[in-house]
Amino acid sequence: MEPCNECGNTAVLPKSYGGHSVLECDLCGALSGGHASVATIELAREAQQEGIDAPAYGVQRALSSLDGVMVLDCQGGCRSRRKLPNVRFQAMDSRGFVQLENLAKSLRLSAGSMSMAWTIEVDFQSGLEFVLTPRVATSRPREADVALAQSDLPLLARALERDVRLSWWRRP
Repeated sequence: MEPCNECGNTAVLPKSYGGHSVLECDLCGALSGGHASVATIELAREAQQEGIDAPAYGVQRALSSLDGVMVLDCQGGCRSRRKLPNVRFQAMDSRGFVQLENLAKSLRLSAGSMSMAWTIEVDFQSGLEFVLTPRVATSRPREADVALAQSDLPLLARALERDVRLSWWRRP
């Protein structure tokens, strides 16, 4: 077996996390293996450290990186309780409203690759808040709806990460 790429330790063991098989260094914890598997596991670990639901963490991270946007809450959804994933955020100033328009355009452009239609709802709690959530036909989503919405989360995160780098994304 090859030594660890990070520390050179030879105690590199095969591990499986959430269906992803990788090699993990027994000394420093570095992962190696397929790029997608390593990235998924590292993202889940980062989400756990931040105290955020792992499935929604990529979307939360993408929205948090936008100027003028503050993420207030992030839920990955729960199939057994039929709770849809959502991200609640605020536009902190005029830059945030520009980002809101960009986000809406990104959702529109990526709709064909999603299992569900995603929408931005407006709410008022202590101030004007927005909720990024999937649209469902009934007031009580089915477990299958939650599963489909959860499967969209990585696609949505990648779409946002891609779109912020494109020329049409307006910079505040």
